Amino acid sequence: LIYTNAYEERDGIKIDLDYINEYDSLHIYKNSELFSNSKKLNMDSYNLIEGEEYCYYSVGFKNGKKSISNLSCLISSKNYNSIICILAIFKTI
Repeated sequence: LIYTNAYEERDGIKIDLDYINEYDSLHIYKNSELFSNSKKLNMDSYNLIEGEEYCYYSVGFKNGKKSISNLSCLISSKNYNSIICILAIFKTI
């Protein structure tokens, strides 16, 4: 059993994983695309746009079996990519 919790912090969206069993590997998905293979704390600060919704879930693998977590979604309260921030400024001019 895996539980995924995504929440916004100062530097981006933090993705916490809580699980009982140790997995051979863990995959974290952002909007259904692979985001990370890390079992440690994960921070997403890439290409996040203010007002957009982002959904995260994880899949754990052990002995040929997989466990799929809940879906954790949130709406970003600000931009977290410098390129996006610059484009947003020029867009308002």
